Amino acid sequence: ELVQQRPTVAYDTLHCCTESHNISQEHTTNTMSYYQNTGVSNRKQQQYGGTYGQQGTYGGANSHAQQGAAFYNNPSAASAPVPAAAPTTWQPTPAPHSGNQINLGGSTNTDSGNSMNSMNAAPNSGGGGAQPGPTVQQSQQPEQPQLWNPANINSMMKNDMVMNMAYDGGKAFLANGAARMIPGLELLMVTLRYYFAVDNSYVLHKMQRVLFPFLKKDWKRLEAEGHGNVKYALPRFDENAPDLYIPFMSLVTYVLLCALLFGSKGQFTPEALPEITTRCFVTQILEVLAIRLGHYVMQVPCSLLDMFCFTGYKYMGLCVNMLVGLFFGYWPYYGTMTWTASATAFFMLRTMANNVPRITATNGPKREVMVMVFAASQALTMWWLSQTKLLSE
Repeated sequence: ELVQQRPTVAYDTLHCCTESHNISQEHTTNTMSYYQNTGVSNRKQQQYGGTYGQQGTYGGANSHAQQGAAFYNNPSAASAPVPAAAPTTWQPTPAPHSGNQINLGGSTNTDSGNSMNSMNAAPNSGGGGAQPGPTVQQSQQPEQPQLWNPANINSMMKNDMVMNMAYDGGKAFLANGAARMIPGLELLMVTLRYYFAVDNSYVLHKMQRVLFPFLKKDWKRLEAEGHGNVKYALPRFDENAPDLYIPFMSLVTYVLLCALLFGSKGQFTPEALPEITTRCFVTQILEVLAIRLGHYVMQVPCSLLDMFCFTGYKYMGLCVNMLVGLFFGYWPYYGTMTWTASATAFFMLRTMANNVPRITATNGPKREVMVMVFAASQALTMWWLSQTKLLSE
């Protein structure tokens, strides 16, 4: 049966060899045409195309043909190995061009602009035809600049030059942009700047003066050098000067402590924060209006911002009361409140006594009576703003 099939096997083998030979000739022609179009010399065309076709695929076709003929004529000699064509290492010399990269079997030529990959034509060492395969070449793309990197924020914040530029830019924006768009905003910013000119030393001494006013004897404000109207020194140079920093921070702290009290009793709601804040603001505004009315009746000048400062120091006493109530309960809270309310009222008494002019209207209320009323209002408003219903006894 094997002998009967020998003509068919030999014919199939010769047919495959013929097809392989035709493919190698077609590939050789394409290769030579390509290099002719790209400007390679005739000698290089013969070296690239002829060497590849004869020693590569064409050599493999001859090997297959010899093996098929030997099997047809002498079946016993088919098992004998047919010497394969010796593999040839193909390393063509790159032709000088500009720009583009053309990769042929490991060789790289440059041309204008783009990269181009051809088939890898390394011959197979087993005697068969070379199997062409694509060579993938990845071009390195330039890294795009990163416009925003959060990791650089810390280094930018530590750079004094960057911070100074940001400060100058914000100052120029307020001075030339938003400050002029909103009427009165520039004047308000300049006015509020005085009440926030504080430092750590001032805050410490001011807290001692508010909580322990009985130990202080000097309550007169320092006057700064100026022409015409009397100008007072900045708060950081005078601990008797009013400021808005301590009242504002004390108010925020007091609201948070009240929220902590509600949360510890399991009755905290998001509406608790705005309710407490609104209650404090409305109470203080009514108090300032009442004091302004008293000054109007006495026919003496009054600064509304100074009154907001003086009436806002009671929030510091409320913070101390709430801390004691959270840790020690109901009765210690009222014991502490007795002290803080008395201290705040005495502070208001001494402050208003040195700020209200001694000469008032003859037909108006007496100055001493009005000062006592102003001081007593601090104790009443502290009791009104206290949150004691949730304190444990």
